[in-house]
Amino acid sequence: NWWQNHNASGQDLNTLTGKFVKVGPNSSTLKALGALCQPSQLASPFTGNVTGMVDKGWTTVNGQKALHIGDSGDSAGIYVSDSSTPEVLRLDGSSSLDLSFSDYNAPLNLTAPPASQVLDGKKMGF
Repeated sequence: NWWQNHNASGQDLNTLTGKFVKVGPNSSTLKALGALCQPSQLASPFTGNVTGMVDKGWTTVNGQKALHIGDSGDSAGIYVSDSSTPEVLRLDGSSSLDLSFSDYNAPLNLTAPPASQVLDGKKMGF
């Protein structure tokens, strides 16, 4: 991740806790995070001929019935909703990476945070 690649310390992470980081429109960090908002980009590594995937059973994710699909060799997997238009509800990495997705097609209202909670990303190398 960005922090490991830039040898960031725990103190650097504490500086960001509870804050927002302002970056410019051409920031490589912003572009990388943008993929999380576009399911087709997020899923692009999974295209092609996928083998070794198994049905790991049904469960509930955020109150929705979901099928857990994963690699037979590890705990990583994807949870897909049981609906006429299936949606990814959660991705679990084999390490500590877990991403949850919710509120598909919900209206989005953004409010700028107070200036006291915003850090200048340029000064931090973003």
